[in-house]
Amino acid sequence: MQVTPEAGRLMVAQAMSTGNADLAARIARQLLAANPGDIEAQVMLTAALSRSGKGQEAVETGKRAFRATDNRPLKFQAAFLTAEALAGQNRPWAAKWWLRRADSYRSLPTDITLLQRGFATLDRRTPLKFTLTVGAGPSNNVNGGSLHETFDFYGIPIPIEQALPGYTGIAVGQLSYRLHENAKSSLSGLVQMRHREVWLSDRARKLDPMARDADFSSDGVDFGLSGQRRVGSTVGLSYGAQIGRQWYDGGQQSEVQRLQFGAAKLMAGSKVARLDLSAEAIQQPGAPRLNTTRVAAEASLSMALGKGRVTGSFAVAQLDAEAPGLPYRAVSLGVQAEPAQVLRGIDLGFFASIESKEYFKAKTENPDLVVEAGATLRLSNASLLGFAPTATVSATRSMSDLVIRDSMNLGVSVALKSSF
Repeated sequence: MQVTPEAGRLMVAQAMSTGNADLAARIARQLLAANPGDIEAQVMLTAALSRSGKGQEAVETGKRAFRATDNRPLKFQAAFLTAEALAGQNRPWAAKWWLRRADSYRSLPTDITLLQRGFATLDRRTPLKFTLTVGAGPSNNVNGGSLHETFDFYGIPIPIEQALPGYTGIAVGQLSYRLHENAKSSLSGLVQMRHREVWLSDRARKLDPMARDADFSSDGVDFGLSGQRRVGSTVGLSYGAQIGRQWYDGGQQSEVQRLQFGAAKLMAGSKVARLDLSAEAIQQPGAPRLNTTRVAAEASLSMALGKGRVTGSFAVAQLDAEAPGLPYRAVSLGVQAEPAQVLRGIDLGFFASIESKEYFKAKTENPDLVVEAGATLRLSNASLLGFAPTATVSATRSMSDLVIRDSMNLGVSVALKSSF
């Protein structure tokens, strides 16, 4: 008895739905014998082979189907099923790569959910995880310089470092390894590497002919532990410790140690209250007077806003150092809004903060005031290999009686961040 390709595919689907993967594979092979170019049958055969334990053949069939078509939905299915087959062979890193390839061919709103679930399953099975963020953009102040050219010292104008425009690029990679996990707690070891590259503009070189790009580039590496623990059904704890080193300004280096602790509580109405405590110590081997220690505490409350969320925060911090111009006490307020998607695949967010800083060893008439505001735009539909472009526009104005600290930073950055 001969059947149409459509009827044959329906028979394959029915066999799969009843758990008879071997029968589904036999029917799919018959369809391909009649029409070797039937990509839908190849995709169905991939699924049937994977679920009947023939993983290697499923991988080969899925890859052939992926290469043989330009149809986006079929490419997505072929890549996703290839990842499923690779996962069944206990090849999680290869499976993750094919999930990322599938991401480039998403066409349905439900596709991202399938990919996120797939990645979450693989993450639970593999203790090793790697994340990467890269970005670049223009800034009017790549060096954190002042709005002013000189500092008045008893009527004598002293030149100071002024803001230099240019471009910045960043790359942050993190490798983590899960050391322990159960239903209530987890602990991971991590290594994080950072690089910041600066390219001065022609105007910056006119303002400071001696300035070099390398003067404002930096590198860093951290080693640490990060853990989480659930207490009951509504409270979660997080903690971490890191040690690291930073290199910048053409070779100057510093040693860094950090401690963090956080507690979050789920409340009625999807509200989340959170408290975060942190401490950081930085040593400058070449200039011990510049060694600093900073402690901070932040309380925040997050709640639903329509289909999005809004978070308000209050924070206090104190930095101590031997050098009189560095120590300060700070109080800040912040707000962050994450509305629902403005359009399908487009997420828009806003953030703003205001901070008062009192430099208590070198007091000025008024405390410094730092105001920051910005917006982020994330294009998940433009995701490539699981990395979605995110554009951030930000402005920071530091108002100080001391002209060295009186500054402004306007910047735009476009980053690629992993969706999984």
